[in-house]
Amino acid sequence: VAKCQASGMNPLLGEAFCVDRNQNIGTKDSPKWIKVYVFTPGEQGMEARADDFPDFGGLRAAAVYEKDAITINAATGEVDHQYNPVGERGKLLGAWAIAHRKGRKTPVEYVLFDEYYDNRNPQWNARPATMVVKCARAAALRRAYPNKFTGIFLREELRDDEGGAEHAPEQTTPDARATTDKLAERARAA
Repeated sequence: VAKCQASGMNPLLGEAFCVDRNQNIGTKDSPKWIKVYVFTPGEQGMEARADDFPDFGGLRAAAVYEKDAITINAATGEVDHQYNPVGERGKLLGAWAIAHRKGRKTPVEYVLFDEYYDNRNPQWNARPATMVVKCARAAALRRAYPNKFTGIFLREELRDDEGGAEHAPEQTTPDARATTDKLAERARAA
């Protein structure tokens, strides 16, 4: 609740969610998995929030494949990305995004597919380009508006701790409930 209030994102409009994640509170050799609940915005929620800023000039983003012709000038923030949308583009490599602010140069964000891809997530398997573009767009918004979006990550950007879903608890453990209760207590205090 406190994160929604601080970010200005409305969970009732689908702009933010409370998502359960698996967290290892043990060691790598002796894992102890608990379920924790974290605030995650929706990518459209972040953009809707940015749209409220008077200097927001929109987002541009695209997936990048190995056969695309692309140059990114990091110094000027310019992208020249050309491809045939109906032709064979090859392997998905990543995505770029720019969040424009009027009167400011904002950097190009480029994210690598392999750094975000989670084969345990059915959405990553069904729509890999859409997912990696979401990650690039969120990174661009964080870069353009650090005071508003620092520390706010999409669920598509987050993975469970090492070990993943196959080690997930069947139900919430007492330790997870205690963690969740502590988080709720902090939110109420905030």
